Amino acid sequence: MNERPDVMKELVETDSRQDNTATGDTGLPDHEIPRRGRPRPSVEPAPHRPGHYKFLVIVTASFGIVVAVIAWRQWATRTEVVKPAGEASTIPDLVVLDENQLQQVSVEPAGMRTITLDRNATGKVGFNEDRLTPVFTPYAGRVLGLLANKGASVSKGQPLVVLESPELVAAQNDLASARSDLAKAKIGLNAAQTVADRARRLHEQEAIATKDLQQAEADLARAQDEYRRAQVTLAAVENRLLLFGKDPKEIAGLGARVDRQVVIRAPIAGTIVDRKIGPGQYIKPDAPDPLFLISDLTTLWILADVFESDVAMIPLSAPVEVSVPAYPNRVFPAHISFISPTVDPATRTVRVRCLVQNPEGLLKPDMFATIKIHAAAQQTVPVIPSSAVVTEGDSSLVFVEEGHGRFRRRKIQVGQELGGSVALATGLSVGERVAMRGGLLMNELNKPQDQTQR
Repeated sequence: MNERPDVMKELVETDSRQDNTATGDTGLPDHEIPRRGRPRPSVEPAPHRPGHYKFLVIVTASFGIVVAVIAWRQWATRTEVVKPAGEASTIPDLVVLDENQLQQVSVEPAGMRTITLDRNATGKVGFNEDRLTPVFTPYAGRVLGLLANKGASVSKGQPLVVLESPELVAAQNDLASARSDLAKAKIGLNAAQTVADRARRLHEQEAIATKDLQQAEADLARAQDEYRRAQVTLAAVENRLLLFGKDPKEIAGLGARVDRQVVIRAPIAGTIVDRKIGPGQYIKPDAPDPLFLISDLTTLWILADVFESDVAMIPLSAPVEVSVPAYPNRVFPAHISFISPTVDPATRTVRVRCLVQNPEGLLKPDMFATIKIHAAAQQTVPVIPSSAVVTEGDSSLVFVEEGHGRFRRRKIQVGQELGGSVALATGLSVGERVAMRGGLLMNELNKPQDQTQR
């Protein structure tokens, strides 16, 4: 009975070799293939070893388990690598990172800070009207020469234009007449004074009647009045000549000759910012436009409009930082010098005026300006580093951690810059964990595949 399994095994192997021989596939060398009709050698049956088969089964099972574990690990690795892009592309605004990608990301919670509120506004540079002087002519005349051009710097009293003025000639004639009248009045006064003195002496000696003394004193009083009137007339004429730009020394020298030319001088030191006359032009005192416009440009005004809701937080004399496109890396300190008492009904804004020093002359009137007003109010707001904010078009984005390696893209509204940090107006709460570094990487992973390929 013990030999039957071996016999059966031998019969099966023999049949198998015969089948392979019939098909031409025996798996043996040609010289070992049995020829049909050739007697087969007898095969000794192998001794029966039960432990040998058990060992083969254990080895085969162990090998299968190892292969299965290796295959599972390879499948899990491929799934972990592909998962971020696949999940980010199917779930909006969600990014899942693997361990290698997480090494490029740093996460911190949003902090809190009490800040002084700043308010930004746009405006323009203007003249300081407290140091802006229009130059008019006090008399009519024709322009003989222009001594200063637009843009020139002038000092106080510097000649600007020379006129030929008929009014100056008339004033000089009046001066001569007033001097003559004063001289005549002086002679009449002296004569009346002499007569009155003689009448008093004679009256004391009772040589003349009282009525003669009274008549002499009345004549003296009239002579004194005439002399005072002549003095007033002469003073008025001299004042007219002062308006023509003549100084007292020049007026004293008038009379022997008639001066037809008059010089208009700068009333203040500054820069000629406008000129409205030309050579040969006839000008009059009642002209609507000034001859020149002179401004001291060492100080200027910044005119801006702020929202009416912000006016309560902006005190008078509040410090201001002024920026202009011409000098993007420079800030000009200023302060608020005036707040309008009225609101523009169309824009619901209030005009504010800032005074800024301009000793170098870098700022020019009508320049576009941006002002940052340091308001008096304070507020506690969420704050994150500026590096955490990703700008995409007009939107500001951050990536908020939702779990290990999982980040949700979120839109926020940023407030004022705080020197390396930024205050948040809306979109984030204190304590939420935000990607401070690596936002650009996650923003790229969050884009659809077709958009990324484009």
